[in-house]
Amino acid sequence: MSEGGQAVCEACDLTANPAWRRRFIFLAFLPLGYIAVSALYLLARWDQIPDRIPVHYGMFSNHVNAWADKGFGGVYALLIVGLVLTAALLIPVFFFILNHPFKPVDPRDDSPVDRARAKLQAVMFMLGAMHWVALVMCHASVAAALSPHVMLKASDRFLGMLVTAALPALFFVPLYYWLRPGQPSYADAGARERDRAQDFMKHWKLGVFYWNPADPSTIVPRRFGTGYTFNFASRLAWVYLGFIFFPLLCVLTILVAFSCR
Repeated sequence: MSEGGQAVCEACDLTANPAWRRRFIFLAFLPLGYIAVSALYLLARWDQIPDRIPVHYGMFSNHVNAWADKGFGGVYALLIVGLVLTAALLIPVFFFILNHPFKPVDPRDDSPVDRARAKLQAVMFMLGAMHWVALVMCHASVAAALSPHVMLKASDRFLGMLVTAALPALFFVPLYYWLRPGQPSYADAGARERDRAQDFMKHWKLGVFYWNPADPSTIVPRRFGTGYTFNFASRLAWVYLGFIFFPLLCVLTILVAFSCR
């Protein structure tokens, strides 16, 4: 990618901005704080928890299907599930998205603005999912242990889930629309980058081999799919190819020689 295109990417990609990156990481670990506060709250009110705790309800009925005795497993089971889901699954996926580099699939119909918007959308979705999972588990754990009558009615259970789903949406949806790159300057820069991409496509021979003597890059993104390829107009690219294929050529030569004997 040209220096101008890289500058546009850096300007549009708020996930690469150090200040906003720290905020996103803080928001990613905040659900663990919900779980910790809920666990401490249950511990502080341990004496008020009944000896038997409802742990499973009918989907659309108002009766309890399973009970658990008062204990660590019965009280903290849902919090442990929320902790595992958040820490072992959602947070790693979030960091994968946050650190995933920009790479156009096809420069002809792609722009840094579009990629920045899609990446920010994925980051916001993951943050909302993490907060919703943690809030649902916290609400269910505290309500089942301290206010089982609230969880007994199916309508109240579904209302609680809707409220917890609305809380992240009320925060992350406006934040996304406020942050997303869409200003005219970014759009103009994206149009200029698309013009550069049109020129970029002229250097693809047979659609798969990149040959551009004016491009100092030795390795460039592939035109289709994932991965990278060589700029075959670069001498260094042929040196790399020699290092890759020379050992293979030697092995084939030895095999042919022994076969002739």
